Amino acid sequence: MYPPDRRLARRARRTLSSTLDIVLETGVDGLKLHPLHIVKHTLLAHQWRKGEYLPLSKTGYIDMAANLIERTPANIVYHRVTATASRDVLLAPARAAVPGSPLLARN
Repeated sequence: MYPPDRRLARRARRTLSSTLDIVLETGVDGLKLHPLHIVKHTLLAHQWRKGEYLPLSKTGYIDMAANLIERTPANIVYHRVTATASRDVLLAPARAAVPGSPLLARN
């Protein structure tokens, strides 16, 4: 798989920040974060197998989530900051198949 493009990472961070701003402007009381899961029988699974898509690393996801949480007003509740998927459909990231606290699970 190719190494992450730093320009793409900066653009993604700006997009996430812009999206957070738009969501906060709607007047929400709570938010949920959900990492992208690569699941079987999808176009993304095909791209991942060919090395055309590289999911965020655990550190990358934590950095992204922390940035969003830090930018969120204290009165907004985060109901979830990660999620799991069934092992029988999940291809990546492997940490998403760990029950309980996958973000904190050891690799």
